[in-house]
Amino acid sequence: MKFFSYLVTVSLIFLFTACGGKGNKSEYHTVPSDFIHGYVVDNYIKNATVCIDSNFDNSCSDESSEFRTTSDENGSFRFDIKLTDDMTIIAYGGEDATTGEEFNHLVKNFSINTDKNGKIILSSITTLITEVKNNSSLDLTDSINLVNNFLGGSNQNIEPENIIEDVVANKEFQSDEFLRSLKLFEMASSGTSTLTPDNSIKAFKQLANIIIHNPTIKHDVNSSAYIIEENGENKNLFVEHTTPVFTRVVPQEIISGTKFIADLSTLVINPDGENVRFEVVDTTGTYEIIGSHLYFVDYPIYTSGSTNEYSVTVRAINGSKIKEITFDFSLVDGNDNVPIITMESNYNINENQYEALGVVASDRDNDDLSYSISGIDASYFNINSSTGELTFKVAPDYESKKIYTFLVTVSDGKYDVNKGININIVDINEFAPVITTQTPYSVVENQLSILNIEASDGDTSDNLDYGISGTDASYFNIDITTGAITFKTAPDYETKNSYTIDVSVTDGTNNTIKTFIINVTNVNEFTPVISSGNSVSVNENQISVIDVNATDGDTSENLDYSISGTDANDFNIDTTTGVITFKTAPDYESGKTNYSFDVNVSDGLNDVTQQITVSVQNVNEFTPVIISGNSVSVNENQISVIDVNATDGDTSENLDYGISGTDANDFNIDITTGVITFKTAPDYETKNSYTIDVSVSDGLNDVTQHINVSINNLFDVVPTLNTTELNITENIAIGTKIGDINVSSLGDSNISSYTISNDRYFNIENNGSIRVSGIINYEQFTIHELNVTATNEAGESAIASLIIGVTDVYEVGVPTDINITSDFDNTERDNTALINEDSGDNLFVGTFNSDGGSSGFTFSLVTGTGDSDNGSFDINSSNRLYLLHEANYESGKTSYNIRVQVTDNDSNTKQETFTINVNNINDVATFTSTPVTSLQQGESYSYTATVNDIDLGAQLTETTHTIPNGFSKVSTTGNNTDTINITIEDSGSLGDNMVGNHNFVLNVIEDQTGNTILQSFTVSVIDINDKPYYESNDVSDRIVNLGDTTQYYDVDITDGDGAQSQEITITLSSSNPNVATVPGSLPSVIDSET
Repeated sequence: MKFFSYLVTVSLIFLFTACGGKGNKSEYHTVPSDFIHGYVVDNYIKNATVCIDSNFDNSCSDESSEFRTTSDENGSFRFDIKLTDDMTIIAYGGEDATTGEEFNHLVKNFSINTDKNGKIILSSITTLITEVKNNSSLDLTDSINLVNNFLGGSNQNIEPENIIEDVVANKEFQSDEFLRSLKLFEMASSGTSTLTPDNSIKAFKQLANIIIHNPTIKHDVNSSAYIIEENGENKNLFVEHTTPVFTRVVPQEIISGTKFIADLSTLVINPDGENVRFEVVDTTGTYEIIGSHLYFVDYPIYTSGSTNEYSVTVRAINGSKIKEITFDFSLVDGNDNVPIITMESNYNINENQYEALGVVASDRDNDDLSYSISGIDASYFNINSSTGELTFKVAPDYESKKIYTFLVTVSDGKYDVNKGININIVDINEFAPVITTQTPYSVVENQLSILNIEASDGDTSDNLDYGISGTDASYFNIDITTGAITFKTAPDYETKNSYTIDVSVTDGTNNTIKTFIINVTNVNEFTPVISSGNSVSVNENQISVIDVNATDGDTSENLDYSISGTDANDFNIDTTTGVITFKTAPDYESGKTNYSFDVNVSDGLNDVTQQITVSVQNVNEFTPVIISGNSVSVNENQISVIDVNATDGDTSENLDYGISGTDANDFNIDITTGVITFKTAPDYETKNSYTIDVSVSDGLNDVTQHINVSINNLFDVVPTLNTTELNITENIAIGTKIGDINVSSLGDSNISSYTISNDRYFNIENNGSIRVSGIINYEQFTIHELNVTATNEAGESAIASLIIGVTDVYEVGVPTDINITSDFDNTERDNTALINEDSGDNLFVGTFNSDGGSSGFTFSLVTGTGDSDNGSFDINSSNRLYLLHEANYESGKTSYNIRVQVTDNDSNTKQETFTINVNNINDVATFTSTPVTSLQQGESYSYTATVNDIDLGAQLTETTHTIPNGFSKVSTTGNNTDTINITIEDSGSLGDNMVGNHNFVLNVIEDQTGNTILQSFTVSVIDINDKPYYESNDVSDRIVNLGDTTQYYDVDITDGDGAQSQEITITLSSSNPNVATVPGSLPSVIDSET
């Protein structure tokens, strides 16, 4: 066969798969001569298309029915045709008969092989190639070469002899399991084994398993080796082995009754240094190897008068190299085996019998055993010391004692062995139930519950069942487990006042019956009913509340009324009529606007209670009062003015604020809060006084106040600074003055302070003098570029640059510190830096520098404590640190840890750990949906807008939208979460009146930032051009004679889009003047919308 083809040429008559699966178990078969039979492999593939590819086009599409079939539920197929040379059988598609997985993506082909006896072995070679390709980094060509290399050379038919000769003899897989598979293949092919072909195919499956679980396999084109990675090391898939060497033998004597013979790993040396696998050569089933230990399968027993000599042959296997050795040894006698008690620990025995149990024990030394008992309950039993038979001295009684515990001892004369035994006594039913409930029994009418039947049984473990029968049994229910008796329908004394029933109690074997008489007693049956409502609303400042109405079925009863509960003390009630009034008229403004109490109505025996809620309604009594001042002074250049405060005696009233008067147009006022602001910040030099009138209304009453606003003048001129440039030498003494800041103007007041931003090496005094405050190191910074801020007494500030150059001084030392200047804020820090998320790949983090050392610092990432994220960073030749991949705060990665080493020109080093913290940057929420913007007249509109914010803990809030008439928002989901869905639909059919453009604006607020996210779009409703139609009748009635030879026809045409009737010319038939020809299409002028 050719492995580079996905087709396999078949030269046999009969196909049979050797792969296991759902179908029939594989066996050897004789090859018939008149048909082809086989299975589609890979756990059997059902419903696969199978054909004899007679035209060699890699397809079954053109094959006739006799050359084409489908595999059945077991993956089986058959062709009633004789197979000839050069026929190619292919199969594709279908599904796994066990898992249902579809195989449309692969073509399944077959390799056909025969052994020396003509038996069929079917292996899925091309499927193996496909598995190699799909589960490794190898391409198709390398996958084919690897399989050929493994199976015995390229472009050869794969015979078992080739596999054994070319693979086993020269090179082997490292897997011991694979070696065993190849050996089974060899035995099956040579005819010396009765094993099925399933075992011979294991060699192929073992290769597939290794490939699938080693996806790192790669092909070295230089050495032609196939390399896999194992425990971090690269190893050749094929390795050479050497023969193991036995250096010791097993012990010469083995004690009788001992399975263990020897640990073979201690007797052999493997020159390769690898573990050796062992096999025992034994056809009698006497020996076995577990791991490297050699054992007897059964315990060996020393036989007196016999030689007691044994011999065993074992193999030590190292890959393809095998060393075989035979060991001889003797079995020696010795009473070294302890008796074994093989009986259980727990037994169940019926009460009232003497027989207990028999003690079961054995001894591998065949010694005579003796039996005895001891322990807590041993005195209750007798035991036969020779046989171990155990009996009760007195038959047990479940009701007296339920469990017996004792210790059994078995002795062979040398060794004793003990075992704890528990005997549980099983209860036997001996007693009949006894009913202890008395009769007769009285119950009140109108209730279901009656009584619980109480009964007992001398057999304490028995469960009792209850039943009823007799004259009146149909009126009752009984719980068969508890004995609770209830009426099916509540009894009425006036209808039936006495019942007789028979109650039966059974324990499953014995039954007891007792007759009960149940008498019903009379009771007062009616309770008052309150018919008035449970809530009432009244205006403040009045005392009337409610008249409580109630009725009673017992019409002769007089009703008494009373109140209680939370607010009962605020009311009076007439005990005869039920009229309720306030003791003092309520006031809404007092804050007490709701009252609650309970009304009780009693007929002397029965009563009823109803909770009543009283709501006090506000009456507008007061006029608002403005309590804020009538004048205010504000600084120029700001818009805030005053918060007008007002109160109203009617606390529930909402107040509205307004402004008017001389300068009202210069201000805004919040009509709800009364906050007044300038529309444009005032300028003292332009206008320094304003007058307005503020009005406050509660909807009924209002008040007005005149307010004067005066403007305060501010200093506006800031100081003027010039760039200052200085130069110093490194290592200059701390505290040395190096110069003064260059100031050309103080502004409109004296300078009160100077500051230098973000620098630890210099400070500035309030007189502008600049002094050294840290160690100056040329190797760290050759120039310091700083910002100086000057602030005058008016609070006005100005900023200028300060540039300080550093001159190098030769020095020798060891680096003492590593720090980094963050690109994020140009700030130098020890052991930490800052970056913003979402800043892209290869982000510049900052520049490393160091104190001390000689010169020429080089920085690198090194392993050690705190190096967990070294792989995410790189340091270039300019000592600049870069983050290789974009940081994302929302992914949960909010910081990175790296370990850095600095090396100077004298090879001195120092290591430190750094933490790179990630700043969470607000990701602006966005609309992720696209609106529908066009539809035709008469269609329906629906659009769901989706807004999403990916920030952790993000919250979005829906706000006011612009939605045109004819449309409406029908739902919103996700308010106050990170995703909002807003659904808009049309309010009705989009008719003629909706034709045109409709503008929408959807608004959502991002709570963290207050940003507004908008989606603006226009929906166009397109007009439908209605087709004009004729409204003509009989032609003869519509002829118009204009005095010439042409006759005309007056036609009425109607256009639903608003066109007017037009006259068109048509010609009458010369043979029949009543027949007219109408134009096939109407003139365009007829449609006013065209």
